[in-house]
Amino acid sequence: MKQILYTSVETQPIDEAGLGSLLDRARTNNAIRNVTGMLVYADGHFLQALEGAPVDVDSIFAKIAADSRHRDVHVFLDHAIPTRTFSDWSMGFARKNIGEIAEKTGAVNLNNLSDIYRHVNDALVLDLMVGFVNLD
Repeated sequence: MKQILYTSVETQPIDEAGLGSLLDRARTNNAIRNVTGMLVYADGHFLQALEGAPVDVDSIFAKIAADSRHRDVHVFLDHAIPTRTFSDWSMGFARKNIGEIAEKTGAVNLNNLSDIYRHVNDALVLDLMVGFVNLD
């Protein structure tokens, strides 16, 4: 079992319909490959966790990394895991704002997800994402 955690920035503003379409496709593709995860969208930034069999996670992530709808893709975590963190979600989702995430992580002077993530540990980010699933 493998888990990848990455951030990226949208290249064009995405509206509700576009975000819904993106989530529908992600959930369908993830279910076919038995990949689970969580997507956080915050003020034009994405934070996503993907988990599953290494070949499946790598395949899905390769498509994500090549997608022109976002840029500045930074992988912060790519490791083997004993069990899934998001086992009940083909793709959990939370819409937040950067300020809220910065406050919850203690990175209050930072203004994008990549910078915030660089200043906190992996466990805190995953716990934060799990908390978003449980609240939304």
